[in-house]
Amino acid sequence: MSELETLKEDNGNDSGFPKGLRILLILSSIYIAFTLIGALQQLLGGPLTEVQIEEQAADIYGGLAQLEDEGFGSDLKEMAETMINSAIYTNNEVFYLNYTLRLIESLIGAIAIVLMFQLKRIGFHVYIIYSIFPVIAMYLTMPQEFILTMSVVSLLLIGALFSLLYGRHIKHLN
Repeated sequence: MSELETLKEDNGNDSGFPKGLRILLILSSIYIAFTLIGALQQLLGGPLTEVQIEEQAADIYGGLAQLEDEGFGSDLKEMAETMINSAIYTNNEVFYLNYTLRLIESLIGAIAIVLMFQLKRIGFHVYIIYSIFPVIAMYLTMPQEFILTMSVVSLLLIGALFSLLYGRHIKHLN
């Protein structure tokens, strides 16, 4: 049985391309395109001004006060403080490094997607690197006290989830 017949049999379609893999690749392409555009816009626009930072912090504190009125505890306040301090640090100290790393991350993801669209197995391995890269970038750019465990865990869980979804289709990759 030829490879194309096996693909047709496994997927029930005549195009020779797994439908589930195509959907994942299209969704990932959209996400990566938006991330790439966002990183480029930030790099071209430069860091926020002090006034813009203060406005954003005021919005966060306003939302936080509303949540405290509804009975949410001090843990949320501590997490919000860490997020605000992290944003200020990123804006003032490592802005260009941070967004350059995001741009590199997006390019790695785009390469992975293109390779998987070509049904090349190396694309899956590049995608694994793309999935881990945000955590590495976070540890390269942020002081330890600004890194929330929840952020690291959520990045790794989302990366693992998509890696598992792509891994289900690895048999179709050469």
